[in-house]
Parts: sequence; C-alpha cells; structure tokens
Amino acid sequence: MSAPAPHNRPPPARRKGSLLRSLLAVAWSMFGVRQGAQYQQDQEKVQLVHILFVGVVAIFVLVLALMALVNWVV
Repeated sequence: MSAPAPHNRPPPARRKGSLLRSLLAVAWSMFGVRQGAQYQQDQEKVQLVHILFVGVVAIFVLVLALMALVNWVV
C-alpha cells in the first residue's frame, strides 16, 4: 500500500481588518441595523480579537454613560 498523497491546501487567508472597521461593525450591531452584504464583508475581514475588544469597551462606555445620565437626572 502506498501512503496517501498530501493535500496541497493553500494556507488560510489572513484577515486584514482594522480596528476602525471593527468599531463600525460593533456600533451598527448594537443598533441592530446592518445590511446583509456589509455583514458578510465584516465576517470576512474583521478579526475576532478586535471585535471582542471593541465590544467590551463599547458596553463599558454604554454603562458609564447610562450611569452618568441617571446621576444627572436624579
């Protein structure tokens, strides 16, 4: 029996997403409005680490803004 031939798969494509693109993707997703084509582009180009970082920071800022608004009103 001969050894199976190795599959010549190309290396996975490196995503070239910027932090700004991740910020825009998170902002639009928080509002719940995103077109299908742009959503597909985001999935292909943004990096998971950027999305996680921007998402955590955005939630933190949102909570602080709500706390400031409540303190200002009360």
